[in-house]
Amino acid sequence: MKKAILVVLLLTGIFVFAGIGEAAMSVEEFCKLCEMGTPNEVEAAIRDGADVNARYDDITPLMRAATYNSNPEVTALLLENGVDINAEDADGLTALMLAAYNNSNPEVIALLLKNGANPNVRDSDGKRAIDHAGRNEKLRGTAVFKQLQEASKVKIKR
Repeated sequence: MKKAILVVLLLTGIFVFAGIGEAAMSVEEFCKLCEMGTPNEVEAAIRDGADVNARYDDITPLMRAATYNSNPEVTALLLENGVDINAEDADGLTALMLAAYNNSNPEVIALLLKNGANPNVRDSDGKRAIDHAGRNEKLRGTAVFKQLQEASKVKIKR
């Protein structure tokens, strides 16, 4: 009997040590992972139950990825798993606006447009994604900037 209890305790300890029984990733942790994580890490988190539409400080994982993660595969994973592509924060900002303003990789913006991000939504200041894109030096002058411009039906005066 003592041997059986000892074996059960040992096995329980091994399972806990191996990660079985660990708490699921918090929304904050998942959002931070979407900012800087790899596609494999984000995919594993989603597989383990991370909510792609959860919010942390009113920002979704897609908004975090669109703002900071230059790897379009991370954005694609979120899109493939049912994220609300046009979700807005309290200021009316969308993932497309945030990517247009800050992301260094135009492919992220192109991916959002291709998957139905609305370029004509206005934030609380009346700005659209194209207005935010004008501040992104990595985006200005690219084919994706022109694509966003055309999707917005806006001509920039020079």
